[in-house]
Amino acid sequence: MNSQDKKPEQNTVLDFDYLQAGAKPLATDSSILVSSSRYLNDAVLRDLYAQSALGKNGPDLPVTYIGTEYYKAWLKVKPYEEEEAAIQRYKKENADFARFIDERFLSNYKAEAVAHCKPGTLGKMIHDFLVKSGMSMDFLYNGQEIESDLKYFETRINQSHDIEHMVMGFDVNFGGEVALDMFRLTHDARWLPGDIALIPNKLMGYLMSTAMMKTALHYPKMMYQFMECARIGVEAANRIAKPLTYIKWEDYYDMHIDDVRKDLNIVPPTPHEWDWTDEAWGLPPVQPEAQAAD
Repeated sequence: MNSQDKKPEQNTVLDFDYLQAGAKPLATDSSILVSSSRYLNDAVLRDLYAQSALGKNGPDLPVTYIGTEYYKAWLKVKPYEEEEAAIQRYKKENADFARFIDERFLSNYKAEAVAHCKPGTLGKMIHDFLVKSGMSMDFLYNGQEIESDLKYFETRINQSHDIEHMVMGFDVNFGGEVALDMFRLTHDARWLPGDIALIPNKLMGYLMSTAMMKTALHYPKMMYQFMECARIGVEAANRIAKPLTYIKWEDYYDMHIDDVRKDLNIVPPTPHEWDWTDEAWGLPPVQPEAQAAD
């Protein structure tokens, strides 16, 4: 019998019996897949998660396409009551968080609001980004009604994404997104209790876990760079001087970006250092005018 005739388990170095310790999965009379996880039980989420983690990137769809479909499916199984209850509990425990939620402050990121800002300031960076890219910084909010504390929390957290790119110095490319998402995962876990940090970090966890698997399977030459960008994001979150959750970026509009970073204890990477990462990960290169910062 040659090696091709051997069963797959005869070619492995793993001791399956030892690792599984004789355990047997629970049996069920259900005619559909049922588990203890509401997320695993959703067939659409399972398929989209697998597609994101196991599939390649291609020119036919933008990299955000499947993630958008995943988010829409996610909203159907989202534990709204549990998350709202967590916010109400933490409001009673933390006065800063209660003030932040009750004020319900929302930014209005428009080019005309920062047209007066001088070169080198955060406001000027925001202005140039909006004018040169033609992109919106409020694509997740767009004037929706804020009908609950949970809705406000999620909206406000998402509002700051593009500004965090600028302030952290993480350019708008694959490397910069990895760094910023890992920054956010670590930042929220550091400054917020677990059940509050979990609210935005469920989506961040999806993005990072699937990106890592996709990189390992299809873009292995990118793995070291992936981990470097992740490390930089984690270190930045551990170094940040104050939680960004409560910051109103309007207070920083007229400050030079170097002073903003000094106030927050941010050490940015070299600008455009990761421009090549999009192409290496199978994405079209980001055009220079769409970069968040020079």
